[in-house]
Amino acid sequence: MKLTLQIQLLPDKKQADQLKSTMERFNQACSWLAEQAFEIKTANKISLQLIPVDPRNTSRTCPKCGHMEKGNRTARGLFLCRACGHFDHADIVGATNIACAAKVAWREVAEPRLTAAAKYSDKLHLQRVSV
Repeated sequence: MKLTLQIQLLPDKKQADQLKSTMERFNQACSWLAEQAFEIKTANKISLQLIPVDPRNTSRTCPKCGHMEKGNRTARGLFLCRACGHFDHADIVGATNIACAAKVAWREVAEPRLTAAAKYSDKLHLQRVSV
């Protein structure tokens, strides 16, 4: 014989709103985690290196001079550097800054590996042998 206990919660308006916002945040976190897992799984399938980059202030920072100010975003989608006068679409500026940050991060990862590989190949003293 199987017994089931069913409880019905009757929250007030404030508790219901808190529960709803908590559930929404939980759903957002789950979808973000699923997206990250998919990207990593896809990258591993094709041997692609993912480089995480912090996107904060990338569309407010000038790619030419590096000046970062909230006022550089003159209107939605427009970027005008208040220091050097560089003008472009804000999405292009953000993408450029993210690409530059990824290059810097990649160098930090790749250089030690390449240096170690070069030292190792020097130790082997590989020579061509003709047959």
